[in-house]
Amino acid sequence: MTDYAAGYMAYDLDIDGRTLRAYRTGGDKPQVVLVHGFTDSAISMKALIDMLQDDYDVIAYDSRGHGHSARIDQPYSVLDLADDLAGIIDALELDKPIIVGHSMGAATVLVAGARHPNHMRAIIAEDPPMAPVNKTHRIDEWKAGHIEMTQKPLDEVIRLYMEQFYPKWGELDIRTRAEARYQLDVAVFDQMELHKTPDWHEWAGDIKCEGLILAGNPELGGIAIWPLAEEFVTLWKGGKVIKFPGAGHQIRSESPDAYAEAILPFLAEHSR
Repeated sequence: MTDYAAGYMAYDLDIDGRTLRAYRTGGDKPQVVLVHGFTDSAISMKALIDMLQDDYDVIAYDSRGHGHSARIDQPYSVLDLADDLAGIIDALELDKPIIVGHSMGAATVLVAGARHPNHMRAIIAEDPPMAPVNKTHRIDEWKAGHIEMTQKPLDEVIRLYMEQFYPKWGELDIRTRAEARYQLDVAVFDQMELHKTPDWHEWAGDIKCEGLILAGNPELGGIAIWPLAEEFVTLWKGGKVIKFPGAGHQIRSESPDAYAEAILPFLAEHSR
């Protein structure tokens, strides 16, 4: 596999007795922490890291069971992932960074904003799941598809991504996300208790910082269902929804220009 992390500082951090791998671009710049989605890794966000690193000290880390972080040894939920994020911020002694998450990472960021409001200054949540997950159906299918896919050679998976599944994505996104699949601990499918996230109606109002929910088009696979996202920000007073009619769940890969247009002014404004 290609060393896409070359040039970044790497850390193996002890977070509540569990080793999590983090990468950092460094520099005396505003800090931004990136939180990847389910089956991805920190380095699967490399295109975003590289887009931001001239202006920001970018930190990205592998969630438990993903990338080079510790393998899974017990059940866990998004609540635990939110605490991991706070632990990363503490371990690296970051100064209230802006947090950017996608999918599972977006849910992590939002929950962390409610549980650890003093750890961050602003949030960007790219297509977080707004509706309950049906564990008995979708996750089992997802696991079977993952196992089938990763039994193929990496080069074949990259070709399938380019030609069949994600023909509009940039090559770097395709290659880094394909490689992340082979680094995943398959136990995440059984041990990640996605259905145990508390109903967001109970905690959305506890988020104190400002932020964005970037919502992909549900007809194209977006999971931040638009009416639910709009309801979420009636509770989260500092939140705003930006809809992407031309993108599904993977907004930054499917509509990179529109994604950059949404996040860059927000990052600049909240870095002053």
